[in-house]
Amino acid sequence: ENFATAMYINITVATSRKQVNLHCMETGVAKHLAEKLLQANKVHNHEDTEDLFSDNHSINRHAPLFDGSFPNIIEIKEDKAVGTNLLFINATDLDNGFNGKLVHVISGGDRDSRFIVDLELGWLKVFTPLDREKTDHYTLNITVYDLGIPQKSAWRLLDVNILDANDNSPEFLQDMYSEEVSENKEVGSEIIQLEATDRDLGANGEVRYSIVTDTDMFAIDSVSGIVKVKGLLDREKIPVYLLKIEARDQAEQEPQLFSTVLLKVTLEDVNDNPPEFIPRNYHIKVREDLPVGTVAMWLEAYDPDVGHSSQVRYSLIDNGEGYFDVDKLSGALRIVQRLDFEKKQLYNLTARAKDKGRPISLSSTCYIQVEVVDVNENLYPPVFPFFATNGSVREDVPIGTPVMTINAHDNDRGRDGEVRYSIRDGSGLGIFKIDEEKGIIKTAELLDRETTPHYWLTVYATDLGVVPLFSFIEVYIEIEDVNDNAPQTSEPVYYPEITENASKDMSVVQIEASDPDSTSSDRLNYKITGGNPQGFFLINQKTGLITTTSRKLDREQQAEHILEVTITDNGSIPKSTIARVIVKVLDENDNKPQFLQKFYKIKLPERIKPDREKSVKREPIFRVIAADKDEGPNAEISYSIEEGDEQGKFFIEPKTGVVSSKKFSAAGEYDILTIKAVDNGRPQKSSATRLHIEWIVKPKPPPVPWNFEESSFSFSVMESDPVTHMVGVIAVEPAGTTLWFDITGGNYDSRFDVDKGSGTIIVAKPLDAEQKSNYNLTVEATDGTMSIRTQIYIKVIDTNDHRPEFSKPRYEVNIPEDTIPESVILHVRASDKDEKNKLIYILQSSTDPSSLKKFRLDPGTGILLTAERLDHEAKHQHVLTVMVRDQDVPVKRNYVRVTINVEDTNDHAPWFTSSSYIGRVYESATIDSAVLQVTALDKDKGQNAEVTYAIESGNTGNSFAINPVLGTVIIAKGLDRSTRRQYELIVKATDRGMPPMSAVTTVRILVTISDNAAPKFAVKEYYAEISEGANI
Repeated sequence: ENFATAMYINITVATSRKQVNLHCMETGVAKHLAEKLLQANKVHNHEDTEDLFSDNHSINRHAPLFDGSFPNIIEIKEDKAVGTNLLFINATDLDNGFNGKLVHVISGGDRDSRFIVDLELGWLKVFTPLDREKTDHYTLNITVYDLGIPQKSAWRLLDVNILDANDNSPEFLQDMYSEEVSENKEVGSEIIQLEATDRDLGANGEVRYSIVTDTDMFAIDSVSGIVKVKGLLDREKIPVYLLKIEARDQAEQEPQLFSTVLLKVTLEDVNDNPPEFIPRNYHIKVREDLPVGTVAMWLEAYDPDVGHSSQVRYSLIDNGEGYFDVDKLSGALRIVQRLDFEKKQLYNLTARAKDKGRPISLSSTCYIQVEVVDVNENLYPPVFPFFATNGSVREDVPIGTPVMTINAHDNDRGRDGEVRYSIRDGSGLGIFKIDEEKGIIKTAELLDRETTPHYWLTVYATDLGVVPLFSFIEVYIEIEDVNDNAPQTSEPVYYPEITENASKDMSVVQIEASDPDSTSSDRLNYKITGGNPQGFFLINQKTGLITTTSRKLDREQQAEHILEVTITDNGSIPKSTIARVIVKVLDENDNKPQFLQKFYKIKLPERIKPDREKSVKREPIFRVIAADKDEGPNAEISYSIEEGDEQGKFFIEPKTGVVSSKKFSAAGEYDILTIKAVDNGRPQKSSATRLHIEWIVKPKPPPVPWNFEESSFSFSVMESDPVTHMVGVIAVEPAGTTLWFDITGGNYDSRFDVDKGSGTIIVAKPLDAEQKSNYNLTVEATDGTMSIRTQIYIKVIDTNDHRPEFSKPRYEVNIPEDTIPESVILHVRASDKDEKNKLIYILQSSTDPSSLKKFRLDPGTGILLTAERLDHEAKHQHVLTVMVRDQDVPVKRNYVRVTINVEDTNDHAPWFTSSSYIGRVYESATIDSAVLQVTALDKDKGQNAEVTYAIESGNTGNSFAINPVLGTVIIAKGLDRSTRRQYELIVKATDRGMPPMSAVTTVRILVTISDNAAPKFAVKEYYAEISEGANI
């Protein structure tokens, strides 16, 4: 058996989208080989007998052998030239002679004769041009024969792979492309995909597309060949595009090949152009007496689209209230109703031209200004029935409330007899407005009778003639009062004084209150609503006078009465306010001094006369104290000894009551003094007591030393504690020792006293913590032979007995209205003699409740700040009531008025009473003739509201001027209607604030021809040339 050398087949699936079918092809090589072997076998068997006798040189013993280097496969490019040597077939035969002579043939696989083998030399060559695109693989059966008998051979299979060469240009599937595209195709839209194929492989067969033609309207995807819209198409500009498209391969080692094709893009018409009027707008002039049906003009419109999209139909959107019509096909504009200059001088028509495009038709409009020429005269001005009239309105009505109606009559017909109303002057300018057709005067701002109780208006009635005539009337408007204000007292708090025990009907204080409302100013009702439970006081309900009643006031029982008085107006819904009245009860000397005891009994150690007579000085022996419930001079007490001092040995200090003696007294003697206490009131009151003095033997020194229980003593006392109030007791030990006590130092103004025998410290005079709050007393105790001392510390505790006091009786501040919120505008200060008290400030009330929202008061510091933006024009003054109170018991309060004046700043620009003005004037009008008057107002005050007028622009040729103060537009130069028929002036109103503010308005002035105006040539002179030989 003979076997061929094994070979391997690699199968690669190129794409998963196509089905791959494999099949084997019969090459005939095996059959041909079998025949050759059979033939050779027959020859061999036939000559076997002869071989025995043949020569060794004649016997074909060996078959040819291929060289071991013979390849299984070779690769060649398809562009190899014919005759090119491809492979040398190296084979040998071991026989000699013809038996070893070899011939080479291709015995199979070259089905289309592309190859040849040199028969003797064995070179495999290209026989005919190769074409990879037709056959890219050959399996050649290379057979080598010897020339022996029997003939022997050998064969090998050789795979020949044909490599690609760039020998094919890309080929488009069509010779020419044509596509129809709508002209409104969106940018980026795909319109066609071109496809070219290249049979080469790899980069040689990779196709890229491009547009050779220079164009900004289209682009092609270089890979996919999709042509897209790049720019906005417009059939009306370019209807057809011829694009040259190139397909080029991407060969890298060889020259690139390409081909081109023409793409014809035809744009389909879309109805994207509306008809256009020629000209865009029209201005014509017609006489008012032209008959109905007259053609006033012809409309013309052009549509660049084709077909139905270019067919135009005409119509009127605004037909001038039915006075005009247009023929839909021809565009002829006709008059269909009789014109009347007096009714309307100018018609602004709107015409539409519409095409018949589908699915959506397009249209455009133009404006036709038809000027009606007057043939009549405006003879009569409007007439009011009175020179002046009046009306009234409540102050609380909302904006837009009708007040009254003004009527004027004009005897002209048509438009010359139609009247329009306007407010030109008066204090109510800007406060009221008027319906220009009906003459109804309405409110334009909120009213306040308390600010302005009435207004004057100057109302003009003007007809609609070409040169309008007018008249005016003065209107007085009274603002009716509404109860929108609460009563306001002259003071936030009253501090009257009245003597105790005052008789009935004694005047205490007059409460003065006012109400800005006119209906309530003299009809206020006063009532005490708090602080008078026992009925000590009575108030006159009409006058507000507070008087005493039959009940007697007693200062010693209640020194101060805090009354709340409610003042109410007589409105249908009453408003009220509360005033506080703090009545101080003055003292009357209705209490006599009172001693602590009806009589005093004391024991004192004897005073022995020395051996030699010496001058004897006074020594304090006792202090009597009397208290008087009155105050001031009525409580100032003087002491005197009335009886018992016949020898003049006893003395008493008139102010303190300290009794002293220079008498020598032996044990067993007894003295009785009568002491009188007299106050300083008028009339004076007095009382008396007796002082019993028993002189005893000096005690013997105690067996046990005695001393104070403490090294020093501390006590506290309220400053309001009365005279004779016990402060404390100085104790000694051991108890039961007979001692006498005296204050020997530190007793400022003799405010304290110590009981002679018990050591009890009491208040001897009224205390005042604000004057002195700490005392350091030196108290001496003696048993008659020995004396010791101690220190007594007394703290006087302050009580809340002083009311806070403001630094000013009232506060007033001026601030600009543009003050920003949270700005400090005032520091309200108060002080309290009770120094320990911290004060709290509160915004109690305001004249206008809205004022409380505008301001904020820091409760700890009394700093007043703005809380919102202020507006001088809305409210120029705010009156606040500030309360201050301490934090002790009982709480003490005080009140003060704060007036805040809001100063005007230039925060409002002027504003014109009309957004635009229209005036008409004959071209024959004289210089300085008034055309119309513009009016601008400013909500500011003073200089900030003074408005001046100026013409900013539109005054061609300086034909007009304006009065800078009155705003009257006048003719400055002669008018020529042939040169200019209308003017649009921009008038500016500027105030005099710093910085100034301004506003502008449009003034449209139409120049018209009067029916009785003289003829006028278009130019001043005409000239022409004529030949002298011209025919007549």
